Amino acid sequence: MYVYDGDSIYAPLIGVFSGLVVPEAKEKESVPEVVTTSGYALLHFFSDAAYNLTGFNIAYSINSCPNNCSGHGRCGAGNSEAGRVYCECDEYWKGEACAVPYCRDDCGSPDHGYCDLTGEKLCVCNDSWQASFVEKMFLALLHSYNLDTSVWDVVPASSGPLYRYGHSLALYQDCIYMFGGKLETGPANITDELWLFNIPTRSWLPQKPASAPLYALEGHTAHVVILPNGDPVMLVFFGYSPIYSYINKVQEYNIRSNLWQVVSVGGAVVQGGYAHSSVYDQAGGCVYIHGGYTALSNNKYGLVDHMYRYVVSTRTWYYIGCLLETNYQYLFLQIPTSNEIEEIILQLVEVNTRQIPMSALKGKLILRESRLPRYLHSAVLLSGTMLVFGGNTHNDTSLSNGAKCFSTDFLAYDIGDVDLYLVPQ
Repeated sequence: MYVYDGDSIYAPLIGVFSGLVVPEAKEKESVPEVVTTSGYALLHFFSDAAYNLTGFNIAYSINSCPNNCSGHGRCGAGNSEAGRVYCECDEYWKGEACAVPYCRDDCGSPDHGYCDLTGEKLCVCNDSWQASFVEKMFLALLHSYNLDTSVWDVVPASSGPLYRYGHSLALYQDCIYMFGGKLETGPANITDELWLFNIPTRSWLPQKPASAPLYALEGHTAHVVILPNGDPVMLVFFGYSPIYSYINKVQEYNIRSNLWQVVSVGGAVVQGGYAHSSVYDQAGGCVYIHGGYTALSNNKYGLVDHMYRYVVSTRTWYYIGCLLETNYQYLFLQIPTSNEIEEIILQLVEVNTRQIPMSALKGKLILRESRLPRYLHSAVLLSGTMLVFGGNTHNDTSLSNGAKCFSTDFLAYDIGDVDLYLVPQ
């Protein structure tokens, strides 16, 4: 829910609310409250991609004090010529709603100090005590973790990129390539910026490609691969574009030539997605993509548990298809004909009756779908196994009691096998 102090979305944004509104404590209930001064209020609401609650109630009043002065003052017009009211706070309180104490916890009186209401109105500490202070904190853009010492370190972010999320990182030699993401500020805050972080010098450098990428994205993934001609390229898969919505394209940045292009791919027609996970199998020359929030048919969107395989050398997509109620699933370049389905079923019968070895079907089989749709999860490839952890799996429709959106599932997929299973807790 977005609340604007005016009659359009170009008016000042004064409030954003999401999720359940719950009491701060059992003995003290509170609800969000905002105040407009323009004489108008515009409310813009839309539901979450995966989690829809039952709704909300809104009450409003005109020319009243915020939060009824929090019980620490009285509401009056004072000397206001415009007739507007405001809070006249009690002696220990301040702020528009009289919700901010001059002296927190009464300065630990009497043992630690006392609240001096003369002059600057602050805590005066007893001997051997000092006032607490609030240190301004910021979200560091980059952290490093030393595997040998198990110590986290904040990498200085001076003269680096703006804060963001939904970007991608890809490692090549001594550099990390960061592409896209949603910026913290700015009118067009989904960007197509490309930054390089040099690991030895711990410094950021903006990259200026000779040709710009076609799509500015968030929620995509990226991997640096070596093409058959020896060129190192960064492949960017899918993502959300503020102009084109959820895209199913593969963008390619050539590190040597400093050029972007959209790859002309073959094989299966894949669905565009956001917040999926992907891993690169260097030995097999393939990228595996799992899950995400995807554009479905009939202008509908939802979580999926799809699994795609992208072959780097041939620029070919393979899609998982399931045949009837069999235990096997196949890679299809396109929807198979009835003759092709009949041939595969005959092969399965021969395998099950041990007339031909399973190796005869090698290259046609791929894992079954996990049947656990999710997005915003993570994945790594370890010793030929794709490990998927966490993510958002919830898809409530109504009558929610605030169930958790987030998953602790740990999925494993052996890229040399045909099955996906849930790792025990």
